Amino acid sequence: MARCPTMEGMDPLAVLAESRLLPLLTVRGGEDLLGLARVLEEEGVGALEITLRTEKGLEALKALRKSGLLLGAGTVRSPKEAEAALEAGAAFLVSPGLLEEVAALAQARGVPYLPGVLTPTEVERALALGLSALKFFPAEPFQGARVLKAYAEVFPEVRFLPTGGISPWGRTPTGPASATT
Repeated sequence: MARCPTMEGMDPLAVLAESRLLPLLTVRGGEDLLGLARVLEEEGVGALEITLRTEKGLEALKALRKSGLLLGAGTVRSPKEAEAALEAGAAFLVSPGLLEEVAALAQARGVPYLPGVLTPTEVERALALGLSALKFFPAEPFQGARVLKAYAEVFPEVRFLPTGGISPWGRTPTGPASATT
């Protein structure tokens, strides 16, 4: 089983760019985290976003920090959560919306921050803060594939991570997206 290239000094954004899928995990308790990491690695998935929606999110980051996966913290909603996630082993941070304080903290720590954006105004605001890797959220209800095609022409310098579109019921036409398990 190959270790994630990030563990060998590769840029986390490069790992995310190469990925066709970024699974999103909300830990509620009882999950076989090491088994999940093993399966993801065996299937060639190099990264995992663990949400901070429950108190178990930070524990999961700590438990998996020595796995071969590039770990990110999702649903980061404050600088305090961002700090805790980085201490727990997160290599990148993701938020449902753009938080300037988290952006500043991530930039100071040299860690990628992917804030959620939906509108051109939000994209422009993120660009003004020096962010060019952005989470497009929520993709499915806002015709993610169509909107991102239009955004690609207007914002060629931005790499979008569409979130929402893969579920236990199947994949939607938004393309590569996050899955909640």
